[in-house]
Amino acid sequence: MQVSQRQPIINAPLAVVGLAVVLIAVHVGRSFVSPAVDDALIQLFAFNPGRFTGETALPPVPGWAPPVTFLSHALLHGDTMHLVVNTAWLMAVGSPVAWRTSLVGFLAFFALCAAGGALLFMAVHPGLDAALVGASGGISGLMGAVFRLMFAAEDPDARQILRERPMDAPRLSVRSMLVQRAPRVAIITWVALNIGVAVVLGSVGEGMPIAWEAHLGGFFVGLVVFDLFDRGWHGEAQRDAR
Repeated sequence: MQVSQRQPIINAPLAVVGLAVVLIAVHVGRSFVSPAVDDALIQLFAFNPGRFTGETALPPVPGWAPPVTFLSHALLHGDTMHLVVNTAWLMAVGSPVAWRTSLVGFLAFFALCAAGGALLFMAVHPGLDAALVGASGGISGLMGAVFRLMFAAEDPDARQILRERPMDAPRLSVRSMLVQRAPRVAIITWVALNIGVAVVLGSVGEGMPIAWEAHLGGFFVGLVVFDLFDRGWHGEAQRDAR
């Protein structure tokens, strides 16, 4: 008798699915409150650089609120399309990282990248009275970690290991990412793409402004600190410097 092997509908680690569910639940939950309450939630939990310098016209908030927004802003989204794009992006790049980290480690890594995105946003716009929302900074950090794995898998065998046995896949060091041509070009392209898209969309006034600063802040945090959370193969991938 042949036993049917059913594939799961969503082949993603619990950490990724759970985080996606939380993002969706927060957004759906906001639809059940009044606009006034929703505005109050945004004022309280969105990241606003002006909160840290007093340069804001918003009502005062408790002292604990501004530091919390380094993380809480990642749970909020401007509209449904913003949520859909970020959730799809999370599902696409989150799995390779989640397979190589613990549940707590994955969430801590995501949170650290989100905070890094907010920090760079504030560094570029000190005192700006504007709300930053969205999980893009944290997800960009996951992308940075994926770059470390992706560019270590330079041949078919290595790519198969990354797909089928992610814990056994090598990763490139940060130095190799910057010295070797292919990953270095990819990083430069990623930076240029984020800035370029934000500038173009901002100039034509299409939709919400894209916080490229948060994207790049999260990306570089994830690129650099992935080693601290990675439980996979810890050797340096061997590549020619080309």
